[in-house]
Amino acid sequence: MAQADALKICSDALVLIGENPIDSFEGASAAQVVANARYQPTADLLLASHPWRFNRRIEMLARLAAAPSAATGYSAAYALPAGVLRIVAPFVDGMVAPGWEPTETAIWLDAEPTQTVELEYHARVDEIRWPPAFRQALVYRLAAEFAVPIRDDTKIQQAMLQLAERELALARHQNASERPARRIPVGRFEALRRR
Repeated sequence: MAQADALKICSDALVLIGENPIDSFEGASAAQVVANARYQPTADLLLASHPWRFNRRIEMLARLAAAPSAATGYSAAYALPAGVLRIVAPFVDGMVAPGWEPTETAIWLDAEPTQTVELEYHARVDEIRWPPAFRQALVYRLAAEFAVPIRDDTKIQQAMLQLAERELALARHQNASERPARRIPVGRFEALRRR
């Protein structure tokens, strides 16, 4: 988390509910305590809620020396990268692993020591990498999170949740349109027709 960006996002959310911005997460004011407690969990929730392109990673994993116990049914354990929020799939020599189980710091699966294991996952990324629509959706979502404990106002909370959903829909649409359309392969019948 980039401290300055996180403070700006929280301050923007606080302003939306009629509070003053904060300049630090450290302090005893209700705004500082709630912002400190709710910022990272709320950001992680939104980052893991959709297959965003900006936080998608594929990384080769390091095999751990200690294998999982035989009771797990898996032959190998691999260290998870830091910042994993949601696992899409592990790959063994380029093929999706048929079975796997994540633990807190590792992923168990079947792989030989000579095989390459990669992991596709969604990670916690710095705020500077977030698209504007996602960032704004988080501001609205935080405003909803802050509304009840700070202002004791469920009407503001509901309004901010609606705005957050609208902005998340825009962010999802933009995320989907970032990939160019795939070219449809010319089938054998189309090739024969061109003769």
